[in-house]
Amino acid sequence: MEQGRPVQLVRLDEEGGLTLDEEALSRCLEQGGVGDAPVCLVSIIGEQRRGKSFLLNYLLRRLQSPDMRDGSWMGQEEEPLEGFEWRVGTQNVTKGVWAWSQPFWVPGKGGKVAVLLVDTEGSMNIESNKETSIKLSAMSMLLSSYQILNIGCRVKDPDLEYLEMFLQVAEVVGEAYGLEPIQHLDLLVRDWSSSLVLGARGGKKHLRDVRQILEETSPSKHPKALEALSRSSSRCYLMPSPGKRIMTGSEGTLRDMDEDFRESLRDYVTALVGSAGRHVRRNQHGELLTGTQLASWIKKFSDLMKTHHFGFSSPCQMAITFHNQRVLDSARQYHAFYLKDKDGLSQRMVDCLKVDPSAMEQQLVEQRRSLLGRCREEMKEPEETLLTALEAELTREAETFLETYGGRYQCHATNKRVMDRARRDHADFLRQKDGLSQRMIDCLMVTPGAMEEQLVEQRRLLLRRCRKEMKEPEKKTLMTALKVKLTRVAKTFLKTYRRRYRCHAIKAGIAVGGLVLGSLSSQLGVVGYRAVATVAAKLTLP
Repeated sequence: MEQGRPVQLVRLDEEGGLTLDEEALSRCLEQGGVGDAPVCLVSIIGEQRRGKSFLLNYLLRRLQSPDMRDGSWMGQEEEPLEGFEWRVGTQNVTKGVWAWSQPFWVPGKGGKVAVLLVDTEGSMNIESNKETSIKLSAMSMLLSSYQILNIGCRVKDPDLEYLEMFLQVAEVVGEAYGLEPIQHLDLLVRDWSSSLVLGARGGKKHLRDVRQILEETSPSKHPKALEALSRSSSRCYLMPSPGKRIMTGSEGTLRDMDEDFRESLRDYVTALVGSAGRHVRRNQHGELLTGTQLASWIKKFSDLMKTHHFGFSSPCQMAITFHNQRVLDSARQYHAFYLKDKDGLSQRMVDCLKVDPSAMEQQLVEQRRSLLGRCREEMKEPEETLLTALEAELTREAETFLETYGGRYQCHATNKRVMDRARRDHADFLRQKDGLSQRMIDCLMVTPGAMEEQLVEQRRLLLRRCRKEMKEPEKKTLMTALKVKLTRVAKTFLKTYRRRYRCHAIKAGIAVGGLVLGSLSSQLGVVGYRAVATVAAKLTLP
């Protein structure tokens, strides 16, 4: 089995643009059983060079040793730290978004939960490139059910400023994709030295102090941050400095860590992994999401970023972009429904032949004009480039539909001509037989049984001709309907024919009884006389 490794999901270019590696995303979220499973995504963001990748690598060690109950999962004293790339110093290593290629399975309430680790770099760099920061924050939010905000020394105003922006982005993305914006938030304070109380207990006090300062000094400056830090799903954890040896070129070994840092790291990682099964990704209704569903949304967001190159300069602009996209998507869906409805109608001859291809084209033009007008009214800050692209897209779809419609219309027209001709020929045949049947001699020469055989044979010939000339796809249905129609008309004719035949026969019997056969023979000729005589004999038999 292939060993897990870090794979880059999102790459940053020199201009700050983001490119999604869909193959890598699929490998992480749609394969190995993750596609149909609930997922816990542990995502870490924060200042560069604050040990985010270092922390994830110890999370890897814990997840790779699920059965170890003591601290032995942390490794050997001199074992180099491997996994996500990391190093001490000031140079940034991680660029964009990385994830571990294979999931780790932990027990959850309803069964196994896939845990994925995600590392993000650059999202807090608001000052140099706010748009890139917003895009990375959105990606981190989509790829997170357990969000860690990694900060240094203490919670500072720049951290709160970034948190405020991140929460605004999360709210906008959550609304757009039907997701709970922040399911769980850890403020992980590194290199803490302001008190001896560390871990969750020290973090609880520090978080209380931060909230108090916000409430007293600037409640309107960071309202979303204040609200988020007051939730039960948010917590703070204080971690001391790892020590000089770690900070000056270590390979991340346990031997180089200060003892209090080692204990703090062990406790934090153990608690996080132990709770991972409870932090699965959910939508805004609390329903579990699978890896495949998440991958689909991330791809959709990536496509949106490609379309709107400058639509993420602020959370407000992002909200406008999402709104406009919903308007455009709604127009596409309505147009698709409209074409589907017309396609359904066009499959029935009676509906299709009411609207010729030129009239249908005019209907599509009018409907497209109406849709584009509605989009222009509903969009916030309408983007003509997007509207032009939408018009071209809808036009292409309409042209494709019209090709099918034109062929179907011609097919229906051909079938109607064939059927109409068959009906006319059948009517002409019956009209001829009806005329003949009104004369006694002609009627009495063809018994009702013989007439029925003639009608069956004529109908068979007509249907054979139709079968040869008619077009698919309704051929079988139309042939069945035509056969029923011709049979019904023939039965009606036969009823009349039988009555008329009997009437003629009765009259012939009366003539025989009145001894007028001699005069009849002069009118009917030898053949007619024999026919009348035969019928009369049958009628006069006791």
